Amino acid sequence: MSGRLGRAALPAAAYLNLYTVPAAKVATATLHFFNTTATELTVEISIRTGLPGNGPAAGECFDKLTVPANATAGWNRVPLSAGEIVTVRASAAGIDAQVRGFEEYA
Repeated sequence: MSGRLGRAALPAAAYLNLYTVPAAKVATATLHFFNTTATELTVEISIRTGLPGNGPAAGECFDKLTVPANATAGWNRVPLSAGEIVTVRASAAGIDAQVRGFEEYA
């Protein structure tokens, strides 16, 4: 599979699982975050394992990314293993997020 792997309008200050790599596959992903507001916002990005409903555990926070007002920011060529979950959290509502990339058999 290639193209858009996941997307969402992020809620304020709540963890959201944006994409989970299927079993027996690996993925290379690009994460895009578009700020639709007139205020700078922050997105916390976690690459984690575990139950899909949980937030990240200690040590699983990948980075915090500042997204300028009415602008886009992101990460390119993020390698992901089978079962890994891209979990994100915005500081406030107003971030549209996408994961784009490709999956292949491990």
